[in-house]
This record gives sequence, C-alpha cells and structure tokens, in this order.
Amino acid sequence: MTARKAKPAPSQAALPRAIPPQAAEYLSAYINPERRALLERVLARRTRYFTVALEDLHLPRNAGAVIRTLECLGIQDLHVIERDNEYRPDGGIAQGADKWLSVYRYNRRGEDNTARCLRGLRGQGYRIVAMMPDPRGRSLARLDIGRRMAFCFGAEESGLSEAARELADESAAIPLHGLTRSYNVSVSVAITLYTLGERLRDSGVDWRLSAAEKDRLLAEWLARSTAAGPRLLRRFLEGRATPPEDGDSLSGFPLSRE
Repeated sequence: MTARKAKPAPSQAALPRAIPPQAAEYLSAYINPERRALLERVLARRTRYFTVALEDLHLPRNAGAVIRTLECLGIQDLHVIERDNEYRPDGGIAQGADKWLSVYRYNRRGEDNTARCLRGLRGQGYRIVAMMPDPRGRSLARLDIGRRMAFCFGAEESGLSEAARELADESAAIPLHGLTRSYNVSVSVAITLYTLGERLRDSGVDWRLSAAEKDRLLAEWLARSTAAGPRLLRRFLEGRATPPEDGDSLSGFPLSRE
C-alpha cells in the first residue's frame, strides 16, 4: 500500500499549507518583540527527530494529556491513528497545547490507517518503535538514538494492534516494579519522551528543526496567537499586506504557558 499524506487535525486545517517565510516578518509587526522572542526561544528547542503515533485512544482525557506533555517536552509532531475510536482530546486538560503542535490524523474509511501511518513515517526516515508492557522489550536506556524514531502507543485497554506490532522495527518497554500491569498511556508517553529527550539533548545528534521549518512554524504560531491571526495571514498571502491598523494588534492576547 502506498502511504499518502495524513490529514491534519481540524485546528491545523484552518491555515494554508504553504506559508512563505516572509509571513512571519509581516505578522511580527502586530506583536511586541518580547512575544516573538518567546516563540523563537521555544522553536530553538523544538524537534521532529522523535515523534509519537497514538493508535485508537478512546479516553479524551488521555489524548489531552498526551498533547500537553508533548508540547511541554518540545516534540512537534503527533500522529493519531483512528481505527474504532475517534480522536477527541479533552481541551481542558490539553490547555490549548494543540495550537503549537502539528497533529496528523489517519482515519480514512475502508483503509488500514495503522499501516498508512507507520509506513508513511518509515518513508520519512523514522525507525518505528512499538511501546509495550513486555519484559522482553528493549529498555529505553538501550535504544539507539542515532536514528530518528517514531514511538507507537496503543489503546488504553488493548494496547497496540497486531498490525502495529508487525510493522514495528523493534519494541521497547518501561520497567514495571509494582503489581499493576501497565502505566497509563499518557504517563508512558511522558516517561519515554522525557527520558530519551534528555539523552538526545545531551548527545551530538543534530535534533533541531531546520531554519525553514522554524520559519514556517513561527508564521503558524503567530497566526494562531489570536482569532485575528488567520485573517491577517490571508491578507498577506493575497497580496493585501498593510501596516497594522487599530484593532489588528495581536499583542493583547497572551500565549498559554500553563
């Protein structure tokens, strides 16, 4: 099966796909310099070297917690596989973190969305790691971070599907020292990405975003900072860029840092 580009989540679909770098400079005229500096500092720590694929989560609170965790840890991309359950993150738990992530959904009817997602990630150069509560799985400390990795986490009760396990390049596990058979999925994501993220940032691996990626994301983030952002971006893309007018300022809309 040929992997096709995933559909972005609704919050991402409101903006054009092709945003030129110059858009960031235009939108920056509508904010104070401190706001742009904050965004640039965050982007300097962002990475696509690691990514996460969630397969068929059904509890909105878990989906919301994963989004918030990934944003805090500087992971830019989240891939969501919908088999039997719709992706419905709890906004109260996510605290707006989805605005700063690139979320892709795989939910075409009649298709193997797990295969479409994982084969697509492999085509982008990711090594697919199935995260399972299996004592035979490789420990996080033994994973080779010399290659980009996509970590796959399964549904709350059933875990990863057989299709996901078969498509994975390897499996890994977080040690369990109690009687409970597994961690909550959002906790598993947090432990995995925090542990390996610290290793990555201490390594000599080039894990940062490219200049082009940072420019595009900066423009997206500026546009998402307020409801006026998409309108200003459309004005720029349509060749109607004008200096800031009364009521157009983005400066009065603080970014969520919770």
